[in-house]
Amino acid sequence: MAKPYTLIHPDIDRGCGRTRELIDELVASWREGRNEGAGEICAALEVLADDEMLVEYFKFFESSPQGRLSREFASFLARDNDSNHPFLVRVGRDRGQEQLNVNAVAMAGATGALWAVLRAVGVEDREVVVTSLNYPGVINAVITAGARPRFVDINADTWCADPEDVKSAIGENTRAIVLTHINRYVDPEPFYDMTEAAGISIPVVQDASLAVGSSFGGLRPGIVNIGRQGATIFSTTISKIVCGLGGGIVTSADSELLMRALACAHQGQSLSDPYVLQDPGSNFKLGAANAAIAIENLKRSHAFIERRRALRTLYDDGLARLVGEGRLALQALDDGAVLTHYGVLLPQDKFAGRKAFCKLMHDKYGIQIGIWHCHHMQGIYRRFSSRNLPNTEAIADRLVFLPFHTRLSDSDVSDICKAMEENLLAPRRWLT
Repeated sequence: MAKPYTLIHPDIDRGCGRTRELIDELVASWREGRNEGAGEICAALEVLADDEMLVEYFKFFESSPQGRLSREFASFLARDNDSNHPFLVRVGRDRGQEQLNVNAVAMAGATGALWAVLRAVGVEDREVVVTSLNYPGVINAVITAGARPRFVDINADTWCADPEDVKSAIGENTRAIVLTHINRYVDPEPFYDMTEAAGISIPVVQDASLAVGSSFGGLRPGIVNIGRQGATIFSTTISKIVCGLGGGIVTSADSELLMRALACAHQGQSLSDPYVLQDPGSNFKLGAANAAIAIENLKRSHAFIERRRALRTLYDDGLARLVGEGRLALQALDDGAVLTHYGVLLPQDKFAGRKAFCKLMHDKYGIQIGIWHCHHMQGIYRRFSSRNLPNTEAIADRLVFLPFHTRLSDSDVSDICKAMEENLLAPRRWLT
């Protein structure tokens, strides 16, 4: 047999001598379950040390790490899901299916995955209904997919889309709705009623990046996708509950939609026939090492979820005085919510700007504070909206996110809460 001459091969030094032996020993120990932690590191190392895998590093096929991640993530969503949930039963009955299909594909990130899905459903030159309070990547995906965002308001308590405002924003030029689940899995039924059940051919593309571990009465996100081309987006980047140090996953009952979206993420090239370009695409291919890390991370997801539940309780208890005295407000969350970010609303004092607060917390205590944007209030997006969004505008300068990850100890949370209390009980101290 002739020697195979691959078209390309990355210049990765596989090591030799004792270095190579150590690499092989570590990977073998991990495969046999004898390693003491470092599973994600070993999973990535296995990929980087395999010459054949390096050649196929960005290729998506059934036995690739990307393909395995897609299947295992779908299984993760189905795990602990209530198959008798009334909404799930209703949708199955409406569609004439006893069990809804959950197909998944992995891509390089949630922003790219959302862009690819929006391209696949054909939003170009049309409108996409989306909340103004959002992560920038969501709005960036809408714009770069060629659509015009139609900004809508949030529910004042949940910080997620107000179904009535979404319904009023749907018009003749609407091509899709993007529903962002902030920590909690939003009740999907009102959106089902206003679109699929009403006979309106508008897909609801759900961004569940912050609700990977959450449920609504036992129903997990990604199981029911709304609309003929409905899909759900998840993120596996560094801040998320399932971490691949980068990456995104799309689930949908529509396997053809997923293949079109995956082609968009692979420079528009057909996955079944490389001689055919299906769409003007881009490069959102997931690397094999990121997929391998996420697969390993999935094995510990239950522990991550339980720790995040505990952290939420610690914060709730530690901030109870500030909430009780009206110095802070928290997001309304149900028991099924598993937080990715812990958000609080700062007081409405005329001198209490969040920019000054974030600077003080960092400079004095070394505490990093996160923010989100209300996009319709940003200059670059004002041309897209003249609507008043009172609930969004009421929290625009008040919403901040506190440190929230499983490396935090109980005492870390206590210290952060004490710093919050020290400064919020005397807010004039951080007046700029």
